[in-house]
Amino acid sequence: MAAEMYANRFWRDLEQKLGSAERDYFSEHAAGLLTYDRAPELELKSFDSLINKTFRLNVLENDRWPSSPRGGWLTPDRWLEQVKDVVRTTILVRFLDGVPFLLRELTDMASNLKLRKLS
Repeated sequence: MAAEMYANRFWRDLEQKLGSAERDYFSEHAAGLLTYDRAPELELKSFDSLINKTFRLNVLENDRWPSSPRGGWLTPDRWLEQVKDVVRTTILVRFLDGVPFLLRELTDMASNLKLRKLS
């Protein structure tokens, strides 16, 4: 799965976008945006963590137990569609005002690629 994510157009363009965001932020604030100059890495949720999460959603947080939770049982064939944090990354910025600045940049990038937010 990680190989597919690294091949994704958004991910491929991310390093270049971070570089341009760094330059734009510096020109506005005379300070760097990012805390490091390397591309972020993808982190995959462990299998144990995925099992734990599905148990929580199917059983512990299911107010309809023993019936299925709203939206149906979270089963292995639906994990990648239903669990929203199977793949994650972290991008650290130096200053608090860098968060909305970078968020706008990444949102514009996603919009230009016609990506949509998963519900």
